[in-house]
Amino acid sequence: MTKNSDGLLTFRLARNLNASQIEDLASLHADNIPNGFLTTLGDDFLNLLYSAINLNKDCEIFVAQCNEEIIGFLASSRLPTGILKTLVINFTVRLAFVLCGALTSFVSISKIIETLRASKGRPSNKSTCVFDYQIINLCVKAEYQNRKIGRTLLNQMIDHCHANNLSSVKIVTGASQISARRLYLSAGAEWVADLEIHKGVKSLLFLLDLRKK
Repeated sequence: MTKNSDGLLTFRLARNLNASQIEDLASLHADNIPNGFLTTLGDDFLNLLYSAINLNKDCEIFVAQCNEEIIGFLASSRLPTGILKTLVINFTVRLAFVLCGALTSFVSISKIIETLRASKGRPSNKSTCVFDYQIINLCVKAEYQNRKIGRTLLNQMIDHCHANNLSSVKIVTGASQISARRLYLSAGAEWVADLEIHKGVKSLLFLLDLRKK
């Protein structure tokens, strides 16, 4: 817990977020990744996605708050993750309604599955890494960036992994996301491979080996 010019800044592992807080996460996702495929599916889909992450017992959401406002978050999960299953089972009708308005082809449905699994892309080298944890997303509100909020959230996740005997974290980020790449490298992550989760879109796969920390 710290005090800055904007007010009281706190970091915590959030449990059972309410509907308004879920909307905050979805909004931060859309603002941080405006051109991402999941963002193009609309706010309603992002709300369902983070609702599923909030419900899934294998997922964690670490949040940064300033005077109770969520200004950043890191969503993560154990592997293999069951987010897609949680999404379908708990929000079948709402999900169908949202997707009917957003999808126009089978290709779009395939992209959703590819994105949520984040494992369809083929590495450019023969990686033998075995992961037991992954970062789903890390977002910080624009006006709070460059204040080490992302690094603090990342450190909280690392502490959680140490406490739960999780040793290898999978990180996938877009090749164009320079600031995210710098953050993960500064924390000790190592580049493993190039990925193509969606055809023609390059992403980078990193390993954060906590046995070295």
